[in-house]
Amino acid sequence: MENKKTIYQKIADLRADIKPFKKDKTGFNYKYFDINQMIEVIQPLLEKHKLLLTQPLTNIGERMAIETRIVDLDNEKEMIYSTIPLLELADAQKMGGCITYFRRYALQSLLFLEAEDDDGKKAVEPLKTPPKAPVSNDKTKIKELCDKQEDTLKTAEDYKNYVWEVTGFELIESNFAKIINILDI
Repeated sequence: MENKKTIYQKIADLRADIKPFKKDKTGFNYKYFDINQMIEVIQPLLEKHKLLLTQPLTNIGERMAIETRIVDLDNEKEMIYSTIPLLELADAQKMGGCITYFRRYALQSLLFLEAEDDDGKKAVEPLKTPPKAPVSNDKTKIKELCDKQEDTLKTAEDYKNYVWEVTGFELIESNFAKIINILDI
């Protein structure tokens, strides 16, 4: 009798076949790898290991979300998945960018994919110049972006809770750049 692999064994085998992705795209002052590049590499490996990837839009309550599923084709009851709520955006282009962003990072997370970390070397090198002082208008920018998306925010606590719910980041100075990047999609 053939010993069938679990979905986790198949994903481990798939990961062993993947080399780290090259961060060759730039946006919002950081480097990333393109989702199309990722799918081009992963799709034949998914087929080889009898796995199916889907990323349909769904809902969490009344909020739109992206669900990333990897299904074992030998046992369709066996799957792993992640559901991420999307930002509520009226601009279709910004929503498309948001969907692509979350698809890429959900897939990267589920498969625990690596990227060549040319930024990592910089992070551990001693600084040659002192870091810039934070831009004092970051708080104002965050408030403006929040107000654009949600007009019911009144108190500092409202803004703090809204930023946490939408971005997953605490509203503290060290997160301001990340928060602005997500809200400004």
